[in-house]
Amino acid sequence: GVLEMGAQWLHGGCHGNSMYNLAALNNLLGEKVKVLGHDWEKENMPGYFYTSSGRVIKEDVSDMAWDIFEEINNECQEYYSNINLETIDTSVSLKQFYWELVKEKIENLGPLKPSEEEDLELCLATLSTALAEYACDDLERASVALFGSSRELPGEM
Repeated sequence: GVLEMGAQWLHGGCHGNSMYNLAALNNLLGEKVKVLGHDWEKENMPGYFYTSSGRVIKEDVSDMAWDIFEEINNECQEYYSNINLETIDTSVSLKQFYWELVKEKIENLGPLKPSEEEDLELCLATLSTALAEYACDDLERASVALFGSSRELPGEM
């Protein structure tokens, strides 16, 4: 069977949401619940990354991960607009493309402590699930060449 290890974020933070209540009961929400797009100081989404042992990853490392993820997500979206549709190669997976860019961007940061690099990669592994969610498929099966080919419908999220 499938074992779910927890939510990445909570949608619908209210008392009618059982996940919200469970997180609040276990003091996982912090002192004040922050609403996406409304009341946080930084550009990156509020919250924490945790290791499998429950250790909180330092905020500066998680902020770096968000910045790198946003760059990579934009590059993945733009990949489609920069290809020749006559000779399109759909064999490069979104997973392969993503992790090549992760490696390149981490190398471009300069020397990091081994623990920081490991934590950065953990954060980026977690964030890669957002690409899979958007692609509606496993990153191994999704083609980077087609990832940016869809059009979003107008409206509020």
